[in-house]
Amino acid sequence: KKRWSVYVRERLEGLITIESWLHRPCGRRGRKGRAPKISCQQSLAAGSLLEFALDEISFPVGRVEFAWMHPLCFAEFLMALEAGILLQHLPSLDTRTPLPAAIHEKLLDYLRRYFVVGGMPEAVATFAESRSVADMAPVHRNLSTAYLQDFAKYAARVDRDCLERVFEELPAQTGRQTKYTALYPEKRIETIKKCLQVLERASIIRRVRSTTAQGFPLGASTAQRIFKCLFLDIGLVQHFCGVAPADILAEKDFLKTWRGTLAEQFVGQELLAQRGGSAGDRLYYWSRAARGSAAEVDYVFIDDENRIVPLEVKSGPAGRLKSMHLFMAEHPECEQGLVFSAANVTVLAEQKLAFLPLYTQFRRDRIS
Repeated sequence: KKRWSVYVRERLEGLITIESWLHRPCGRRGRKGRAPKISCQQSLAAGSLLEFALDEISFPVGRVEFAWMHPLCFAEFLMALEAGILLQHLPSLDTRTPLPAAIHEKLLDYLRRYFVVGGMPEAVATFAESRSVADMAPVHRNLSTAYLQDFAKYAARVDRDCLERVFEELPAQTGRQTKYTALYPEKRIETIKKCLQVLERASIIRRVRSTTAQGFPLGASTAQRIFKCLFLDIGLVQHFCGVAPADILAEKDFLKTWRGTLAEQFVGQELLAQRGGSAGDRLYYWSRAARGSAAEVDYVFIDDENRIVPLEVKSGPAGRLKSMHLFMAEHPECEQGLVFSAANVTVLAEQKLAFLPLYTQFRRDRIS
């Protein structure tokens, strides 16, 4: 039988490209046309329909290893743009000393470019070669068109018209509680739910589930009907939302860029790529719907010391941070809250808060 193999190789110092092709039949034909016995070899498989294909086979439990391939993270983006020297300056979650002002501004400059380009391999490769946003823009357009055309594969599983509409509407909903009627008012909720399930299984979106964060595991106290969605890539979010790249590159306050949607998408995307999510390959946020005292913290995750850590995405140290303070008051066992912003490192010890730059690394083992 013919075998499919997928070969993965690194390009542009961290840029990952997948190339797949069909191998010729293994071994030569034996007598009477019978294929000779061959030893079992390791195989790799990838594709947007892989999750669905696994439903239709006898799954070899214990013999398969899974690896999730995400868009390039910010550190890999720096490497692709030959700015790897800046990697040593990227702060970690326990950094409490401000960076030199010149280094901080340089990293923010590259971060603005990442907000425009994103981490899809072809987009990064094109930008790394030409350093032109104009040359890179058609890549996002082609990718979005290719996704829409690819939905024909799912026609037997879900309403294709609804699937396409939900796919195009979700990027603008990033950072906000997902409401089914806002995605496609004319369709039944069950139809929209099925579309979301298909997109999630194909790893095009990831749900960010609401949790009370009252203990471990975080998923034990989730509200199944309350969630936000994270899209595949920040560059594609920028494309679908129609945000002008020139506006992003010129804006000093990242939270003013498309209502802060891109900043929250970026942090969630980095959390997924570097730590596998908040916990157990899933993302969580904290929300409270009390009348007159509604509150929401953008992300909650488990750190290396097995502690629950709340994380807000804000414009800077200024501001009330009402939701964060409510979380800390309801979770007195929480030692410190994190606030990611465009500002340099700042610590407010009396409030148990640490302000870190948006480009802070979640990775346990640093890229170098």
